[in-house]
Amino acid sequence: MGDPLDESNYLGPVFNLNSAMQIEESLNLALEKGANLLCGGKRIDAMIEPTVFEVTEDSKEVFREEIFGPVIPLFKFSDEYKLLDEVNSTAYGLQCGVFTESISRAKRVFKKINVGTVILNDGSAFRADHFPFGGVKASGFGREGIKYAMEEMSVLKTLVW
Repeated sequence: MGDPLDESNYLGPVFNLNSAMQIEESLNLALEKGANLLCGGKRIDAMIEPTVFEVTEDSKEVFREEIFGPVIPLFKFSDEYKLLDEVNSTAYGLQCGVFTESISRAKRVFKKINVGTVILNDGSAFRADHFPFGGVKASGFGREGIKYAMEEMSVLKTLVW
């Protein structure tokens, strides 16, 4: 971790020190609520170590909030429909990563999950600028991408003769 202009670093700071401190508070609250820290979790100035948590029943409320940092909560589940209900019960819905070898499960989850983008077998940090990007519920105010940028920068007018 360090200066993002230094090519030997793979991770730079989050937006600012205040953001890093808010992320740190969320991580500490998750630990207090019983989440299992699998790796990372430390803050150094405005940098947060890549962090992975195993979410427990008592800690899942912490992960209902968007944590804008290098944090991955892992949820174990045995019933896909209960998991979808859990994910859809949050106030947010920007992106999610779904890991499965089953294309039929991927299709079912895609249809039922209430987020702007589903990334199959990869993390939710992926973004293709030529595709629409944006969330649903409290995670979205419109879309980004080429088409949406063109609309935002255009003024539509009508001339009637």
